This record gives sequence, structure tokens and C-alpha cells, in this order.
Amino acid sequence: MGERLHLKRLIVLCSWILFLGFVFASIEIASIDSPTNTTYNSSDVWFNVTTNETADWCGYSIDGFENISMSNDSTTTYYFENSSVPEGSHNVTFSCNDSAGGMNFSETLYFTIDLTAPEITIESPLNITYKAYEYIDFNITSSEEINWCGVSVFGTDNITMTNDSLLIGL
Repeated sequence: MGERLHLKRLIVLCSWILFLGFVFASIEIASIDSPTNTTYNSSDVWFNVTTNETADWCGYSIDGFENISMSNDSTTTYYFENSSVPEGSHNVTFSCNDSAGGMNFSETLYFTIDLTAPEITIESPLNITYKAYEYIDFNITSSEEINWCGVSVFGTDNITMTNDSLLIGL
């Protein structure tokens, strides 16, 4: 008889734990719309999340600091514009809760603010006169890694430069 009573208590305890797990983990952060894992050239960053169900509150924590409450334009879309994110590498975690007391957290997302433009040096062409139809190399160096570089000659559209780009016939 004592064993049967113990088994009933175990079943009730397990059921209660499953119930709590269901209630408190029901809301999910369905998507993080912004920021993304990228480098921004502005300290003005939007923080946007979408939940899978109605949320009562959402907030974000940048670099482990206190949560900042976000505004919403629907019961599942929350946003906040932070216009003073300092230069450097950052991480952000979102959290949301629902009316049943369920609270959930996003994975940590990483992004960078880079407000300093690279210094570009034109190595070639030199400031001299070239012969007609002479091959002219366009060569630059940068003080930091750059994602894109282009050149415009005589007001033409930009031509994307690569490590082996040549402009012929100038």
C-alpha cells in the first residue's frame, strides 16, 4: 500500500512539472528581425522581434545590461530604436512574456558598430598623362578591410573593383 501511494505522488509531481514547463515555456520568439549579425556604420540601430503568440511584454538586453522595454504595433511585433549604440562589438538577447506568466529568451546575437571610415590611398594611376589606349591599373590600399570598392572615370557609373580589375582603353 505504501508503494502504491508513493507511485501516485510521483505521478502527480511529474504531471505538475510538465504542466509548469508547458505554461512557462509557451511563448517563443519566432524571429529576430533586427539587428542582424553584421556591421553597421551608424549608432542608430532598430531592435525588432516577432513572437509566436500574444505577448504582454518584450525587451532586450545589450551587452548584458538591464532589459530595455520595447514598444509594439501588434500583440506579436515589438520594436525599439536605440540611437546611441556605441562603436564596437556588441551582443543582444531578447526576452518576452505572455499573460500566463510564460517567459522565454532568444539566443544571443552579435553585431558591430563601425563609425570610422577607412583611409583610402590611391596607389595607381599616378597623377601623370597616359598615352591613348594604354592599360592603366587602378590600385588602392585601405587602412582596414573593405567590403566593396568602385571607380568612376569621367563621370561614368561606378565599376566594381576586384583584386584583378583592369580598365582598358582610357
